[in-house]
Amino acid sequence: MTLLAERTLPRPGTGPFIASGPDELIRAFVVPGTHVHAAATMSRPNALINAVARVFAGTRSLTLSTTAVHSNAHALALSGAVRKVITGFLGDTYPAPRPNRLYRDVASGQPFEVELWSLLSYTQRLMAAALGQPYATTGSMLAETDLRDGKDGVLHTVPHPEDPGRQVTLMSPLRPDFTLFHGVCADRHGNVVACPPLGEGAWSAYAARDGVLASVEAIVDDEVVAGMPDRVVIPAARVRGLCEAPLGAHPQSLRTSGLAGIPGYLDDYSFLTDIVRACKTADTAQEWYET
Repeated sequence: MTLLAERTLPRPGTGPFIASGPDELIRAFVVPGTHVHAAATMSRPNALINAVARVFAGTRSLTLSTTAVHSNAHALALSGAVRKVITGFLGDTYPAPRPNRLYRDVASGQPFEVELWSLLSYTQRLMAAALGQPYATTGSMLAETDLRDGKDGVLHTVPHPEDPGRQVTLMSPLRPDFTLFHGVCADRHGNVVACPPLGEGAWSAYAARDGVLASVEAIVDDEVVAGMPDRVVIPAARVRGLCEAPLGAHPQSLRTSGLAGIPGYLDDYSFLTDIVRACKTADTAQEWYET
């Protein structure tokens, strides 16, 4: 199959490529070796994560960063699409926080390499990238923590400039190539509307070198978005590609507050429980993934 990336796509600032769906959007921009970031708002871009799993299944070719790998994101482990994951958690969060057998061999690089960060340091690195800073600073990655081990992102620790008795660690910015984001709606210019809480979603949108690939519940008329400028979380200038994906955050919730007349939905706890149950054996996990 010919990748859409071989076609002439819009340049930044000329309007987004509007795809027919998540798979076409991923094929249009993502190539082997790409670093994609899944934005961690309350509504994770699960339709786009599924598309990554389908389009790159078996290639073990991508780097993916996200705050936590759980629930629907287990599809990435089962697909073999990802070579490396940068995150702070792997396991299950519902019905209770727990390990998941999919990650029992992560120390040996299976199902992918893992680089673990604290949530604070992870977000600080995204913020530094979004602000165009040469490094991020933190007080949480000092020499005493083993989270520093084997990380190119930790540069070095220096005395605090205003308190020599304290230390500050310098970290390289976290700059993905593309950030995947799911919003409530967008206009055809690429202005994406979302509802809080936004997590690190906006920071990661500005941190991405090549911009944002966004899915939304609906693409709406320009005047609809123009009427709620305070809800535009990602401006058109940042969005390279866009598609509609109804229920694109499922099984996570999407709280819309009734914006643009688009109904919201709650977490699908039954579905989340089924994922945990399926992952107990290799056969049932694969069956869940294929389904």
